[in-house]
Amino acid sequence: MAYSVEISRANPTCFVFLLDQSTSMEDPTTGGEAPRRKADAVADALNRLLFELSLKCAKEEGVRDYFHVAVLGYGARVGSAFG
Repeated sequence: MAYSVEISRANPTCFVFLLDQSTSMEDPTTGGEAPRRKADAVADALNRLLFELSLKCAKEEGVRDYFHVAVLGYGARVGSAFG
């Protein structure tokens, strides 16, 4: 049986993102798009996702507590990637 629980203010969910911040993230991406740094592509994707999560929490009466978010970076050190 699959585990499922409704996300609500009484039962918020947690998202944990682990970001590679090593020197290899300075390398260009490969594929159909114009080359750009891997770090920039990951930052854009994560920022879009965080924006979408915040929209899901916004209601007429204010922002609701549906999601708890942690973003950890690793490379030369490990720690919060917010900043």
